[in-house]
Amino acid sequence: MKGYQTFKQDRQDGPKGGVITLVKNDITALEIKVNAGDQAEMIGTELHFKDKNITIYNCYCPPGNEHALHAMNISDQCIVVRDFNSHSPSWDYENQDARGEEVEDRQTNMSLLLLNSAEDPPNFYSRSWMTTSTPDLAFATEDIALKTTRQVMDQLGGSDHKPVL
Repeated sequence: MKGYQTFKQDRQDGPKGGVITLVKNDITALEIKVNAGDQAEMIGTELHFKDKNITIYNCYCPPGNEHALHAMNISDQCIVVRDFNSHSPSWDYENQDARGEEVEDRQTNMSLLLLNSAEDPPNFYSRSWMTTSTPDLAFATEDIALKTTRQVMDQLGGSDHKPVL
């Protein structure tokens, strides 16, 4: 996209999928190598500003795979955006599944705050089931969370996930 640096990891075993992070060209950014094995599609990006660095992890975790949270180096000034394929009332599902409980436990252990809001529109549309849901979650360390807004954008291209700003 014009005006943005692209950091992406394409899906290795098929024509669709993968993750992408776009960073404005006027921000110095470097890719962080993340070893999530074959459990998740994950990229890390470090943004460099005059007085601080911010790390962003962008990840997709397929159903049935481990969430690979251990592959991320969570420190101060960190954002984690991810499709965990997990359910919890905290992100607008009626019930909580085992993965949702595990994600909430890890969120607490890593001192991350959920940026999703109950007022956010769903960010996923299942063409197979003709249903909507909110699998795309955003977490941040407290210093970032208190200064951050999250907005679900309009559908882009042929993706079943809406972009999140």
